[in-house]
Amino acid sequence: MEPTLHGGDAVAGDHIVTSSWDYRLHSPRRGDIVVFLAPAQADAENIAQNLPPRELTHTKRIVGIPGDTIIIKEEPAKGKDSEPTYCVWRNGARIAEPYIKEPMEAVSAVAIYGIDKPLKLGHDEYFVMGDNRNDSNDSRYWGPLERSRIQGRVTAIVAPRERARQFP
Repeated sequence: MEPTLHGGDAVAGDHIVTSSWDYRLHSPRRGDIVVFLAPAQADAENIAQNLPPRELTHTKRIVGIPGDTIIIKEEPAKGKDSEPTYCVWRNGARIAEPYIKEPMEAVSAVAIYGIDKPLKLGHDEYFVMGDNRNDSNDSRYWGPLERSRIQGRVTAIVAPRERARQFP
Protein backbone atom coordinates (compact mmCIF):
# COMPACT_ATOMS: atom_id res chain seq x y z
CA MET A 1 0.00 0.00 0.00
CA GLU A 2 2.98 2.32 -0.29
CA PRO A 3 3.17 5.26 -0.38
CA THR A 4 -0.11 5.59 1.57
CA LEU A 5 0.77 2.99 4.20
CA HIS A 6 4.23 1.70 5.03
CA GLY A 7 4.54 -1.99 5.83
CA GLY A 8 7.38 -3.67 7.62
CA ASP A 9 7.85 -5.08 11.05
CA ALA A 10 6.20 -3.88 14.24
CA VAL A 11 8.91 -1.26 14.75
CA ALA A 12 9.40 0.20 11.27
CA GLY A 13 5.90 -0.10 9.78
CA ASP A 14 2.90 2.17 10.16
CA HIS A 15 0.58 1.51 13.08
CA ILE A 16 -3.00 1.99 11.93
CA VAL A 17 -6.43 2.35 13.47
CA THR A 18 -9.38 0.62 11.88
CA SER A 19 -13.11 0.89 12.42
CA SER A 20 -15.53 -1.97 11.97
CA TRP A 21 -18.44 0.25 13.03
CA ASP A 22 -18.37 2.37 9.86
CA TYR A 23 -19.72 -0.50 7.78
CA ARG A 24 -22.59 -1.18 10.15
CA LEU A 25 -23.91 2.24 9.19
CA HIS A 26 -23.10 2.24 5.47
CA SER A 27 -21.52 0.10 2.78
CA PRO A 28 -17.84 0.31 1.88
CA ARG A 29 -17.15 3.17 -0.55
CA ARG A 30 -14.83 3.75 -3.46
CA GLY A 31 -11.48 4.99 -2.19
CA ASP A 32 -11.80 3.46 1.27
CA ILE A 33 -8.72 1.64 2.52
CA VAL A 34 -9.97 -1.61 4.00
CA VAL A 35 -8.66 -4.47 6.12
CA PHE A 36 -10.01 -7.82 5.01
CA LEU A 37 -9.57 -11.56 5.19
CA ALA A 38 -8.23 -12.47 1.77
CA PRO A 39 -9.40 -15.65 0.05
CA ALA A 40 -6.95 -18.57 0.18
CA GLN A 41 -6.02 -18.11 -3.51
CA ALA A 42 -4.44 -14.77 -2.51
CA ASP A 43 -1.68 -16.56 -0.55
CA ALA A 44 0.81 -16.45 -3.42
CA GLU A 45 3.76 -17.29 -1.16
CA ASN A 46 2.40 -20.65 0.03
CA ILE A 47 1.00 -21.49 -3.40
CA ALA A 48 4.44 -20.91 -4.96
CA GLN A 49 5.95 -23.31 -2.40
CA ASN A 50 3.25 -25.98 -2.95
CA LEU A 51 2.00 -25.48 0.60
CA PRO A 52 -1.66 -25.22 1.59
CA PRO A 53 -2.83 -21.63 1.02
CA ARG A 54 -3.96 -19.60 4.03
CA GLU A 55 -6.56 -16.88 4.41
CA LEU A 56 -4.43 -13.90 5.46
CA THR A 57 -5.36 -10.38 6.50
CA HIS A 58 -4.61 -7.76 3.83
CA THR A 59 -5.04 -3.99 3.48
CA LYS A 60 -6.00 -2.52 0.07
CA ARG A 61 -7.98 0.34 -1.48
CA ILE A 62 -11.48 -0.15 -2.90
CA VAL A 63 -11.57 0.89 -6.57
CA GLY A 64 -14.86 -0.79 -7.50
CA ILE A 65 -18.14 -1.35 -5.63
CA PRO A 66 -21.14 -3.56 -6.41
CA GLY A 67 -22.55 -2.79 -9.86
CA ASP A 68 -19.36 -1.15 -11.16
CA THR A 69 -17.64 -2.35 -14.31
CA ILE A 70 -13.85 -2.37 -14.02
CA ILE A 71 -11.35 -2.68 -16.84
CA ILE A 72 -7.59 -2.26 -16.65
CA LYS A 73 -6.14 -1.47 -20.03
CA GLU A 74 -2.93 -0.33 -21.61
CA GLU A 75 -2.39 3.34 -22.30
CA PRO A 76 -0.13 4.27 -25.21
CA ALA A 77 3.44 5.31 -24.45
CA LYS A 78 3.74 9.08 -24.03
CA GLY A 79 7.11 9.41 -25.75
CA LYS A 80 9.47 7.61 -28.05
CA ASP A 81 11.53 6.11 -25.20
CA SER A 82 8.76 5.60 -22.67
CA GLU A 83 7.00 2.35 -21.86
CA PRO A 84 3.22 1.94 -22.05
CA THR A 85 1.37 1.90 -18.73
CA TYR A 86 -1.92 0.44 -17.56
CA CYS A 87 -4.79 2.49 -16.17
CA VAL A 88 -7.98 1.62 -14.31
CA TRP A 89 -11.32 2.48 -15.90
CA ARG A 90 -14.56 2.35 -13.93
CA ASN A 91 -17.95 2.49 -15.63
CA GLY A 92 -16.39 3.75 -18.86
CA ALA A 93 -14.27 6.54 -17.35
CA ARG A 94 -10.58 6.48 -16.50
CA ILE A 95 -10.19 7.10 -12.78
CA ALA A 96 -7.74 9.61 -11.35
CA GLU A 97 -5.44 7.96 -8.85
CA PRO A 98 -3.12 10.55 -7.28
CA TYR A 99 -2.37 8.17 -4.39
CA ILE A 100 -0.57 5.45 -6.38
CA LYS A 101 3.18 5.05 -5.99
CA GLU A 102 3.94 5.04 -9.73
CA PRO A 103 2.19 4.27 -13.02
CA MET A 104 1.17 0.63 -13.41
CA GLU A 105 3.59 -1.23 -15.67
CA ALA A 106 2.91 -4.32 -17.78
CA VAL A 107 0.54 -6.64 -15.98
CA SER A 108 1.64 -10.20 -15.22
CA ALA A 109 0.07 -13.02 -17.22
CA VAL A 110 -1.44 -14.41 -14.00
CA ALA A 111 -3.44 -11.21 -13.50
CA ILE A 112 -6.67 -12.07 -15.27
CA TYR A 113 -9.48 -10.21 -13.51
CA GLY A 114 -10.44 -6.98 -15.27
CA ILE A 115 -7.38 -7.01 -17.51
CA ASP A 116 -8.23 -5.89 -21.06
CA LYS A 117 -11.84 -7.02 -20.69
CA PRO A 118 -14.64 -5.55 -18.56
CA LEU A 119 -15.42 -7.13 -15.20
CA LYS A 120 -18.91 -6.40 -13.86
CA LEU A 121 -19.03 -6.60 -10.06
CA GLY A 122 -21.90 -8.52 -8.50
CA HIS A 123 -24.24 -7.27 -5.77
CA ASP A 124 -21.83 -8.20 -2.97
CA GLU A 125 -18.44 -7.79 -4.71
CA TYR A 126 -15.65 -5.24 -4.40
CA PHE A 127 -12.52 -4.73 -6.51
CA VAL A 128 -9.51 -3.89 -4.33
CA MET A 129 -6.00 -2.84 -5.37
CA GLY A 130 -2.84 -1.79 -3.58
CA ASP A 131 -1.46 1.71 -4.08
CA ASN A 132 1.87 0.19 -5.10
CA ARG A 133 0.36 -1.35 -8.23
CA ASN A 134 3.62 -2.84 -9.48
CA ASP A 135 4.04 -4.90 -6.30
CA SER A 136 0.53 -5.68 -5.10
CA ASN A 137 -1.30 -8.99 -4.77
CA ASP A 138 -4.87 -7.82 -5.28
CA SER A 139 -8.17 -8.39 -7.12
CA ARG A 140 -6.37 -8.48 -10.47
CA TYR A 141 -4.92 -11.84 -9.41
CA TRP A 142 -7.61 -13.48 -7.29
CA GLY A 143 -10.82 -11.75 -8.29
CA PRO A 144 -13.46 -9.63 -6.63
CA LEU A 145 -13.63 -9.52 -2.84
CA GLU A 146 -16.84 -10.61 -1.15
CA ARG A 147 -18.37 -8.06 1.24
CA SER A 148 -18.39 -10.60 4.09
CA ARG A 149 -14.56 -10.65 4.05
CA ILE A 150 -14.20 -6.91 4.75
CA GLN A 151 -13.41 -6.42 8.43
CA GLY A 152 -13.08 -2.65 8.67
CA ARG A 153 -11.88 0.66 7.27
CA VAL A 154 -8.49 2.20 7.99
CA THR A 155 -9.21 5.51 9.73
CA ALA A 156 -5.75 6.71 10.79
CA ILE A 157 -2.03 6.19 11.03
CA VAL A 158 -1.00 6.75 14.66
CA ALA A 159 2.71 5.91 14.52
CA PRO A 160 5.37 6.73 13.69
CA ARG A 161 4.55 10.27 14.78
CA GLU A 162 5.89 11.93 11.60
CA ARG A 163 3.42 9.91 9.49
CA ALA A 164 0.39 10.30 11.77
CA ARG A 165 -2.78 11.35 9.97
CA GLN A 166 -6.46 10.58 9.62
CA PHE A 167 -8.25 9.25 6.55
CA PRO A 168 -11.60 10.67 5.51
